[in-house]
Amino acid sequence: GIGENNARLRRRVCENLTYLGLKFDYDTNAGEKADEMLRRALAIETRLGSDLGMNVDCSNLGMVFEKRGMIDSARIYYNRAMYHSKKCNSRTGVAYCYMHLGSLEMKKNRYENAIELFRKSMGTINRDRDAWLWLQPCSALAEAYVAANKPDSAWKYLETVRMQSNEIGTREYDPRILKILSELYKSN
Repeated sequence: GIGENNARLRRRVCENLTYLGLKFDYDTNAGEKADEMLRRALAIETRLGSDLGMNVDCSNLGMVFEKRGMIDSARIYYNRAMYHSKKCNSRTGVAYCYMHLGSLEMKKNRYENAIELFRKSMGTINRDRDAWLWLQPCSALAEAYVAANKPDSAWKYLETVRMQSNEIGTREYDPRILKILSELYKSN
């Protein structure tokens, strides 16, 4: 019926607004325009009642605010994304929210809080089902342990990242591994 088509149309518009918002943010660094597009997408997802969509849009808005240095606003959106992720049982969404919140803690030099959040993210992800995603909080943990001046723990997680990325055949984590290694050497 007409209502079903309208919902599909709204979903398509929402997907395009999200795409435009992210494109503005990443390609042109036009945070205000990105913010506007993503807020429009969030309004549509809210109207549709899609917790998964609201999770994605809130998370994207949080990233835009984090990139602009607006940490408190980013935290609000990440927490809203967490709420919607839990409501729609999105383990991936919950894992990303913990990672984002951990990133904010790192920016505030609250390394123990960041470590706890990155651990929660790792615990949320099924390593066997999504090893690539699992590597994100694992590498973030290594970085947090370097910042917290806990080199033994940093080495442990760094080696885990190296071995797991080799096992799944990805070189995508190599630059991050090398960056963390260099930070580890500088700190010792």
